[in-house]
Amino acid sequence: MSESDADAIASYVVQAVADLVVAIGPGSELIWANRAAEERIGYSNAELQGMALVELVHPDDHETAMFSLASVVTKEYGTLIEIRVRDSSGQYSWFEVRGRRLDHPDHPGAVAIVARESTDRHQWQLGAGDPDQLSSILDAAPTISMFLAPDGAIRGANRALTRLLHLPLEGTLGRSVLDLVVPADRERVRAEVDALSGTGGTVHFEATFATGRGGELPLSVTVVDLLADRAVQGFVVAASDISALVEARTELRHLATHDELTGLPNRANLRERLESVLADAGESGATLLFADVDGLKSVNDNHGHRAGDALLVEVAARLRSVTRTEDFVARLSGDEFVMVISATDATAVAQVQARIDEIISRPYALPDGTRIALSLSTGVAATAPGLSAEDLLAAADAAMYVAKRDRERRLAADSNAD
Repeated sequence: MSESDADAIASYVVQAVADLVVAIGPGSELIWANRAAEERIGYSNAELQGMALVELVHPDDHETAMFSLASVVTKEYGTLIEIRVRDSSGQYSWFEVRGRRLDHPDHPGAVAIVARESTDRHQWQLGAGDPDQLSSILDAAPTISMFLAPDGAIRGANRALTRLLHLPLEGTLGRSVLDLVVPADRERVRAEVDALSGTGGTVHFEATFATGRGGELPLSVTVVDLLADRAVQGFVVAASDISALVEARTELRHLATHDELTGLPNRANLRERLESVLADAGESGATLLFADVDGLKSVNDNHGHRAGDALLVEVAARLRSVTRTEDFVARLSGDEFVMVISATDATAVAQVQARIDEIISRPYALPDGTRIALSLSTGVAATAPGLSAEDLLAAADAAMYVAKRDRERRLAADSNAD
């Protein structure tokens, strides 16, 4: 291939590329532009020739552009810079620009510049390089954003920190992020961040933070390790309020372990409590009182299930009122209640039973105003080595049915005597 052929091909390639290619004279004037530059900027080659470079560059970028242009003549390649360039309609767009000495015999000191548009990428960048806009965007965000030093000290934070935690930004900067975490969670948070440090990865966890008003706020926390990033050299933290989620979880756990009508622990909760008592070798033992409400079917039949439900709620409240803090009251189903008394001593158990019988025997007022009396048939079973939770429940249940039959026989005998 002859030299003229090579020059022709090179000229064709420069005209065909999508990047803008221009030549700048020693006086920073344009002396040539390829077809892509003409089409994108909107000026013909003839119009561009002789135009000062600063006429096309955003005023805020003049110094950057001129400094970079002057530095190119002292080295083979210039540094990649980003500047805004104006087209013929007056609109500015972002371009990545790099220059190189042209070394053309007819244009000593000239520089060839290649520019690639980066406006689309800037549209995806928060603030698009405008620090004031970026600050406003971050401050309006509903989640807390923090920038931490390698030792965990807070270097910066957005206004969500004040809105959610009621802490002043000025008084928070420089403090360790662990100072904001409730004492119970600090070691766990420290371990999470320590394990992340130096990995360049991300960790997610939940932790409770203390508020400036003396309260607590559960947060979902994401920490990104940017220690190796020369522009950051620290951790970036995002934290969002999960109070509603925590409340929903608590409610779901309560529903799963408590009776919906009375609010007492349910069968699953009772079994868990019994298994805990039986597994703890340090326990002094416990006694189960398995109670059935006498006459509930009659109330349901004569006054309706609404009255029966109200009666069960009142029974549950009375049982709670006379059992001790260390005791446990649960509703199994229907009219069956179980009390776990933290004692096996017969005297102590009898005292509890006496308090229960006394308060249950007090008259009840049904929703329709009717006043009735109730009683409980109660079976008793004490914990012993080798017994399971189901064994205890079965033994107490069987004892309860014996007590109910004895009561019914007494009532029948009394009725016949009359």
